[in-house]
Amino acid sequence: MKKFFFSTILCACAFGAIAQQHTFTNSGTNVGIGTTSPGFSARLHVQATQVNVGDGERLFYGTVPDAPNEFIAITNGASQDSIFNPVIYGAKHNNKSGPALLLMGSIASGVDVQANATSPVMVFNVRRDYLPNASGSSTAVQNRPIFQWSNLGTARMTMSANGNLGIGTTTPSAILHTNGNVRLQGLPTQNHTSVVAIDNNGNLAIRPYPTPSPSLTLNCANTNYLSKVTGTNTMSCSQVFDNGTFIGIGTTTASSGIRLNVNGNIQALGITTLSDERYKTQISPLIGALAIVLNLKPITYQWDNRNNDGLHFDNNQHLGLTRNSEFFTE
Repeated sequence: MKKFFFSTILCACAFGAIAQQHTFTNSGTNVGIGTTSPGFSARLHVQATQVNVGDGERLFYGTVPDAPNEFIAITNGASQDSIFNPVIYGAKHNNKSGPALLLMGSIASGVDVQANATSPVMVFNVRRDYLPNASGSSTAVQNRPIFQWSNLGTARMTMSANGNLGIGTTTPSAILHTNGNVRLQGLPTQNHTSVVAIDNNGNLAIRPYPTPSPSLTLNCANTNYLSKVTGTNTMSCSQVFDNGTFIGIGTTTASSGIRLNVNGNIQALGITTLSDERYKTQISPLIGALAIVLNLKPITYQWDNRNNDGLHFDNNQHLGLTRNSEFFTE
């Protein structure tokens, strides 16, 4: 009699605990938490208690004993009533390394080496018109972005419904659309016949080189010479020489320290030279300056083209001085 009484008390307490936790069963198969009619053919149906917007409706909250402030939760992220935006939330608050939330898929090594092992290990799938146990078929998303990676609400990477991926933009117009600097590192060095070109809209395309369409003939085999267009589809060497040390126009030689050597006359609207005292050192007065000026002999002359072939002298009359820096050489 005492045993029966004690068993009855235990059953009553268990029933009271179940009622207190709002746990119910449906036909002895499906279990509902927060609902008296578990549905959708689910063995476990959880319905959160409705709260005010912003308070967060939690369907699941899990922790471990040695890290009580870190958890995983399934909540409603909607900011309006009558909307359910499921959020899987992982929280990490200690200073130890490791992710706050890790999604992992695992397969057996034997499955990985099968000849027909082409299915991905993890799949992120989106679609339209899908409801459990609903009639009709699902269709692909047509307009809205299907994936987005953000940092505190600021979108960093977005994939559109057509598969375009945008980095720095939420409206990608190409398979890969970047808005910002792009850096390529570790590219192999190989001999190819094509180059990558970019148009005014930032679109990249491969162009054949050196014979793009229409065919382009490059008639310049001289090293360090810049090419110039000489016809609709032809290019040849220009008179500009650049070996990385100095630039020569009409010449391939230059004295030490010369960065530009022109073999011929120069016409310019203006030439800027640095004559500021800040750029000079070892400044001393010039002794006998007046005598030097009085010894200068102005002359008129023409260049000697007969004995200086290749210097491109003109045949004009010029004004100048005799002697090559006679009075200014130290």
